[in-house]
Amino acid sequence: MQPSLCDSSCGAGLGADPRLGPRKLHVSHRVADLARQVLLPIELGIVQRLERARELLEESDLPVDRIAEQAGFGTAANLRQHFPAALGISPSAYRITFRGPGGVPHP
Repeated sequence: MQPSLCDSSCGAGLGADPRLGPRKLHVSHRVADLARQVLLPIELGIVQRLERARELLEESDLPVDRIAEQAGFGTAANLRQHFPAALGISPSAYRITFRGPGGVPHP
């Protein structure tokens, strides 16, 4: 089983105000920390795909199935399995958390 990229407080506060959810910087640092650990090639590949999916969720309006394809997960089901296991939040919730009003990324 892969280690989680978020501790128990990472998903806390996910409610009406998405700015109360996990912090972008915290998640990015956790991804980088995990990537620096000794990983099997397949694990490193998953970390890299998760990072690409995270970027696309923040910066694009692509549907989750297209993000899954472009990030290398193949299907949305695969992305939906790996994303919350690693980051403690679903891809859709992550997008809402890190997008501003009208779908504009937070500064």
